[in-house]
Amino acid sequence: MKEKLAKYILDRRFPKNSVIAFLLIVCFAFFISFSLFYPNPYIWLLLIGGVIGVFIFKNLEAGLVLMFISLFLLDWMSKALGIIPRHITWLPEIILIILFFKLLFLIATEKKSSNAIINTPVLFLIILGITSAFINSSELMVIFAGFRNYFKFILFFYVIAFLNFDDVFLRKIVKFLIVIAFIQIPVTILQRFLYIGSASGDPIGGTLGANTSGTLTLFLLSIISILVAFFINKLIGGRTLLTYMILLFIPMAINETKITFFLFPVLILFLLRKNLLKRQSLKSIFALVLFSGVIFISSYFSYNYLYRRLKIFDYNYTADYVSREYTKSGSLNRIPQVEFAHRNITKDIYTAFLGVGPGNASDSFFEKGVGYYYKKYPILKIDSVFLGRFIWEYGYLGLAIFLYILFRLFGLAEKIYNNSPDPFYKSLALGFEGMMFILVVSAVYSNSFIIDSIGYVFWFMAGYLQRIASASHSEE
Repeated sequence: MKEKLAKYILDRRFPKNSVIAFLLIVCFAFFISFSLFYPNPYIWLLLIGGVIGVFIFKNLEAGLVLMFISLFLLDWMSKALGIIPRHITWLPEIILIILFFKLLFLIATEKKSSNAIINTPVLFLIILGITSAFINSSELMVIFAGFRNYFKFILFFYVIAFLNFDDVFLRKIVKFLIVIAFIQIPVTILQRFLYIGSASGDPIGGTLGANTSGTLTLFLLSIISILVAFFINKLIGGRTLLTYMILLFIPMAINETKITFFLFPVLILFLLRKNLLKRQSLKSIFALVLFSGVIFISSYFSYNYLYRRLKIFDYNYTADYVSREYTKSGSLNRIPQVEFAHRNITKDIYTAFLGVGPGNASDSFFEKGVGYYYKKYPILKIDSVFLGRFIWEYGYLGLAIFLYILFRLFGLAEKIYNNSPDPFYKSLALGFEGMMFILVVSAVYSNSFIIDSIGYVFWFMAGYLQRIASASHSEE
């Protein structure tokens, strides 16, 4: 009796939760004390990651929102404003790891299906990367950095496709991304006034980071693709679309990205291809073409007013600009980067098919993660164009597998667009196709698919489409 009474009193005074809380507080105090005597940013990163991890593991939706806010804010605060350390910009990847572990936990405990349309080609790409790294005797840190560059986005695809997110919430995330695009307008206008004496629009990148004008353009064109899809599927009216497009063109007109004047018209034609072939909604097509023409011409004159005369319609100038081998800084120009990668990997049959290994032609934040070939040609910046970089590291067999992944995703979007009765899903599918088109075309111009702010949005939409397809399949 006395023993039971003592145990009862002990449990009352020291409940298990309180003991765990006490131990956590002691550990936290020790952690803080240690970091004060031995300052190390990785310790703080681990601490922040631990706190966020506990929160996100039970609040998946908050984690996803925080992830997108971080993607479109932290790089700018670190690289452009210089008010936070570089290590803090890893927060989106910390959140991604937590979300992925949550997915693995659900798969293990609830036997949740993770059967995606890209499973097989992704597996082949992983095997190819490992084989290439082994053949080229790549260093472990380089391999890790190389896989991280590409596969973090694919992990995000699986997180969106199979975690327990509510569909209403994911629809709000799409709208949230549109809001983020509109936030860029006042930010870029302010940046234009701050850099009013600059002869270049490169510093005008909104909240996407330092010298990210090209990235901002790709993001805004992707959002325009979604908005045009909304219009085609009658979710927004013509006046609303015209207003939105004019506003979103302001940053692209003042940041000197010449590719806008090529990508925008071909994007519009690409999105209208179904209607043009079937001669459907001719009134809407005429209105959209008229809107696009007005915006294009207005942007053209705005560009000429702010900068020098735009010469992309001069064939000789454009040919010289595109084929010029080196930039002013001494690095390889865009198309010459692809040619340089081709010349180097085709010297050997193995590298022609398998590449030089993931990460071996890339720069890295970590000194030991910098690839051998990047260090061999440091001035040339051989990793700044996606197509050249991917050919370097995965070879032509890897490129074929990656294109097959895109083909499978495009087919998934086509199926949803043709069969779904929901206009939002149809718009998401068509907008995704437009974004894919933009990123494929710009793969010879930028790092497109592996730019964080662009890559995460692309694979978010891909994961959402996989989720829609899986749900419709289970209903059948």
